[in-house]
Amino acid sequence: APPRSGELERVARLGPTARQAEVAALLARGWSNKHIAGSLGVRPQTVRRHTEALFQWLDIRSRAEVAVRLLSGIDQ
Repeated sequence: APPRSGELERVARLGPTARQAEVAALLARGWSNKHIAGSLGVRPQTVRRHTEALFQWLDIRSRAEVAVRLLSGIDQ
């Protein structure tokens, strides 16, 4: 299922693009790049690029940190 509006609102407060917010919400659910790509109708490589951009922008190094940021709702 696509990200719920509440998930997107929490991610949007962090400041990514709309698509990056969708990817972040699904990463926080523990979805694989392939699963995210299928849900969003994009290629897994596109998801990887969005993930890399999120990691760089948030200065994080793991998918788990995306979940922590999303759940905490703050830009640490």
